[in-house]
Amino acid sequence: MLTITRRLCIDVFRTKRSTPIDPADIALMLPPSSNSFVEDAAVARVEVLGLRSAIASLPDEQRRVLLLASIGGHTTAEIADMEQIPLGTAKTRLRTALLRLRSKLVPTGVDDV
Repeated sequence: MLTITRRLCIDVFRTKRSTPIDPADIALMLPPSSNSFVEDAAVARVEVLGLRSAIASLPDEQRRVLLLASIGGHTTAEIADMEQIPLGTAKTRLRTALLRLRSKLVPTGVDDV
């Protein structure tokens, strides 16, 4: 029974082929492009500056843990070993740092999506 089911599933996937779509139809599905590259660059610059200032306002130990996790790509267990702190402390510092960043960067009154 398993072999028959498996082979039937494979047959179904083989029969589903991609259907070509006209590029004009794809263009209609895309969101409208923004008006100005300069405007996009300015908005991105403002967001980066806001993020930098928010990270700089964190306490040193929270900032280190946040940067090791986000930029360094380390797990909390690796961070705990590197910082020579308990695993729970590393997790708490990371969570607290993320919550503080969120409170500074997300406008008040915005609901979670």
